[in-house]
Amino acid sequence: MPNQKDQTAEFAPSFRLTGLQPELWNPVTNEMRDLPDFKIENGKITVPLEFAPRESYFIVFRKKATTANANPINFVRKKTIGELTGAWTVNFDKKQGAPESVVFDKLEDWTKRPEAGIKYYSGTARYQKIFNAPKFNAKSIAIGVGRTSYC
Repeated sequence: MPNQKDQTAEFAPSFRLTGLQPELWNPVTNEMRDLPDFKIENGKITVPLEFAPRESYFIVFRKKATTANANPINFVRKKTIGELTGAWTVNFDKKQGAPESVVFDKLEDWTKRPEAGIKYYSGTARYQKIFNAPKFNAKSIAIGVGRTSYC
């Protein structure tokens, strides 16, 4: 199921089968998960879906449908509570030819850096930034932590 537009999209396709659990398979992130919000009517399963611009999924039916959830939701609503701007300290593996630590004025593509050891670096880097988090409801936030590697 693709979204071929440059903006987000929502739609609810129907599939000619019943009694099976719809699953979302994301080929980009390798995510595989059940979609708990669906309706079975007139021999069809209807599944509400949300897509980012140009995003696509596979919808797979391979196991019996699960029992209904109290609050079925297929896609978590995300809310921006702040933005991290400014400088970041980026730590590289010095053994790979990069400097051990560099301050980036902003997040940027390594291949656009002037330092050859960063521009052509192939490995893992650790980003660090100290900031004051805005007040929030602890039940409604997820903080993402990740690593970036370029090859």
